[in-house]
Amino acid sequence: MTQKTGTVSGIVLAAGGSSRLGAPKQLLFWQGKPLVRIVSEKLLNAGIFPVIVVIGAAGKEVKKAITDLNVTTVENLYWKKGISTSIRAGIAALPSNTEAAIFSTSDQPFIPEELIRKLCEIYRHGDSDIVCPICNGQLRNPVIFDKSLFAELVQLEGDKGGKGLFGLHTVTKVERENDKEFRDIDTREDVQEIYGKSC
Repeated sequence: MTQKTGTVSGIVLAAGGSSRLGAPKQLLFWQGKPLVRIVSEKLLNAGIFPVIVVIGAAGKEVKKAITDLNVTTVENLYWKKGISTSIRAGIAALPSNTEAAIFSTSDQPFIPEELIRKLCEIYRHGDSDIVCPICNGQLRNPVIFDKSLFAELVQLEGDKGGKGLFGLHTVTKVERENDKEFRDIDTREDVQEIYGKSC
């Protein structure tokens, strides 16, 4: 087993229109900050660099929310065609020395920085092409993909994400017990449950 020494870059998927919510969830505030900012800061604080934030819906507002962070924003003009277009835009913006990318969604503000560091450590010291958390039997985000899978990721279409590759490659699953770490926001009911009010 050879320890990997290259860069693990970050890609924050923050381009969606949040159709089920009816408002851009990446701009919802939690503890005084927009969700997209919280997720971006956690990646940076965990030592991930560079961090690429893919924007689309409400792009100007999302960019403004993170303008003072040391991140790179990339506009996905085709965000309405699904998450695959954001994956493609994020990968296209990665520097040439990237060894792997950790993909995060912009609506999971409770992911611990400790988990991000752990995923990277396991990737660097292991032989797996994919490293991801698993909780209560379900695969969760964020997910690390080795650069050898980028060519397959950019071939995805529509609203299909990278989990379609899991059955084709070696995967290390990192067990987690606290399901609350992975809470995301998709609907008004989610907002009401987390925030204690409707949006």
